[in-house]
Amino acid sequence: MAAKTTITKLLIVDDHAGVRTLIRHLAVGAHDTVRECATGEEAVRLAREFMPDIVTMDLRLPGVGGLEATRDICALQASVRVIVVTACDQPELRHAAHRAGATGYVVKDNLGELRSVLAETNPDATSCGVDARQSAESGRKG
Repeated sequence: MAAKTTITKLLIVDDHAGVRTLIRHLAVGAHDTVRECATGEEAVRLAREFMPDIVTMDLRLPGVGGLEATRDICALQASVRVIVVTACDQPELRHAAHRAGATGYVVKDNLGELRSVLAETNPDATSCGVDARQSAESGRKG
């Protein structure tokens, strides 16, 4: 069995408290530091203060949506890794999330996949922006 990726700081963004609780149970280790919020505005504010290593981001949020919040967080902190966790499994949303800077995408119906996505999220890999640019460039070539 593969070892769990160590997460130092995790920000969980979802407007449903139950989903935040599930993500916390799936993704958080005993020594991790976690913050939670329910809106895009709160996510950007908390990211500025907390400087998370990983953000799980819902797309459909009250006020500022998850795509805009992802762009703003990536602009604040290029090293953060944003994993979209959403009920929407649409190819155009996956592409938009990657263009916004997300490094992973998990559909809530398959929330158990979050562990493997986190394990694949290499803390030494280039995060926001570069992955999104590479994704956009490869889309133009094909």
